[in-house]
Amino acid sequence: MVALSGCRVGVRQTRMDFDRLAENDFSGTKILKTSQISLRGIRNLRLAGHPTKDSYGNKIAVLFRIETSTDEQLHLLVNTDCKIEKADQPYLLKEGSTLIVSTGTEQHVRSWLFEKSNLMQVTLQIPQEYDGLVQAELDACVFQADQIPGKTMKLTLNAGLVHIGSFSGDGAVQVNAGKAEIDNFTGSGSAAVNAGRLDFKKVSLLGDFSLHVNAGKVFFSVPENSRFSFQGRSAAGDIDTFFPTENQGNREEKILAAKVNGGSNRRITASVKAGKLELTKTK
Repeated sequence: MVALSGCRVGVRQTRMDFDRLAENDFSGTKILKTSQISLRGIRNLRLAGHPTKDSYGNKIAVLFRIETSTDEQLHLLVNTDCKIEKADQPYLLKEGSTLIVSTGTEQHVRSWLFEKSNLMQVTLQIPQEYDGLVQAELDACVFQADQIPGKTMKLTLNAGLVHIGSFSGDGAVQVNAGKAEIDNFTGSGSAAVNAGRLDFKKVSLLGDFSLHVNAGKVFFSVPENSRFSFQGRSAAGDIDTFFPTENQGNREEKILAAKVNGGSNRRITASVKAGKLELTKTK
């Protein structure tokens, strides 16, 4: 683990290694802020993860974590050695049945050049019983969660790194750049990759799932005894499967079809314009 060294003015900026940020130990840093709020009546948690800035105007890279709370409240905890003005600190904002959790004020980051020592951890503790929508929009930050609560998830990654242990329900994941990993996904949903990499390490299908690869790579793994119908289209990209497929297309566009383990009313549909989709199996 690497401990933080605090904020310093004039440190040379560098492009952030998001994997290294995910390994940082924030236990020795001070708690900048704590907040809590009731989730009664909240049906949509919108999480906006993106860099903020310190009192000197330097960008701060953010590690955004989700944990399970020990009571029925939602808790926000912020750890950093940086000095941050109140207006630029992470905040909670309630708008009707939506609760917005933002890591700061700077939106739509297109470049991730940071001072090496400017780091912040934002921990969100959510009651395990929460059953609404969790919507995460992530720009140039690291997002970690052992488990995503709720029955519906919408995740958009514009840059950075995402690691989710498990989710159960209906999920939609979009990766515009960066890398996202989900260890265990149970349910139905969709995934789209415009660039970057998306890895579903184990998917237990309870409904349909659609996959779209504009560019980049998608790895989608299901238990080898899964039953589903598959149809995939590929133009310039590649579709690799662990099961045999029937080619119904032509030279310009491959159309692949299969009934895996006899097929079922659960379907996986795939479209690959460029890049690569790999359908693999787990035990």
